Amino acid sequence: MNYFRRIISGIVTMTTIISAQNLILPTDSNIRYFGRVDKSASGKVQFDWPGIIIQAVFNGTSCTAILEGINCFDAYIDGVCVKNFKSTKEKAGYLLAKDLTDRSHRLMIIKRSESASSPSVFYGLRLDKDRTLESLPPPPQRKIEFIGDSYTVGFANEYLNQAAPPGKEDSIILEATNTYKAFGPVVSRAFNAQYQIVAVSGKGLVRNYNGIDKGRELPALYERTLVSSAESKWDFSTWKADVVVIGLGINDFQADPPYADSATFDAAYALLID
Repeated sequence: MNYFRRIISGIVTMTTIISAQNLILPTDSNIRYFGRVDKSASGKVQFDWPGIIIQAVFNGTSCTAILEGINCFDAYIDGVCVKNFKSTKEKAGYLLAKDLTDRSHRLMIIKRSESASSPSVFYGLRLDKDRTLESLPPPPQRKIEFIGDSYTVGFANEYLNQAAPPGKEDSIILEATNTYKAFGPVVSRAFNAQYQIVAVSGKGLVRNYNGIDKGRELPALYERTLVSSAESKWDFSTWKADVVVIGLGINDFQADPPYADSATFDAAYALLID
């Protein structure tokens, strides 16, 4: 009997915890996204380009983000980085802060990493019971788009050693990449501008690094909302850049030949700009 009492007590406790929180859906009008995100599915927002930012202003003492998909994130509250965390492939809640002063707080969740295999999914925020989101201040007016490869992504820019230990490369690259500290976001903050990062490590204009993944060079992915989905087409009318910075070409001429001739390369560059 004691065993069953413990089970029932645990269920009641969990129900009490859940009912004491308020779920804010990811499509709430007071949540703002910077970067390419897919809102086509009900109850969730998907993204896999690097540098995605989720912003909100919440009131209360705590905030939890509900995410799915392997990626690394930083959470900022009131301009201070309060949590660095790695999400998993299972849907889960990540407590970003608790015991805050009971007032309004500015939240920013930043996707640091490149997506490992599939998009991240954001299911919303959990706040204190009966608490809500407030209106966001207007976004910066200037807009800059950065198109490129690992330099634009900020590939492993927080890893301090020259080489990763054998067998540890993938995990170190995932966790040591911080797109928020790559040159594009740094420049954008200096000019108080919004930005989009449309970049994938190893990609080239007509040839990826060492000729790998043929047919999936950056221009072939450029019109996608999700890198991983050819069906997800980005609506360019929703966000028009004032300045576009293109950093492609390094991978086209690295590692083993054959390389593209200059006429082919130039024509591809003109097509991308067009």
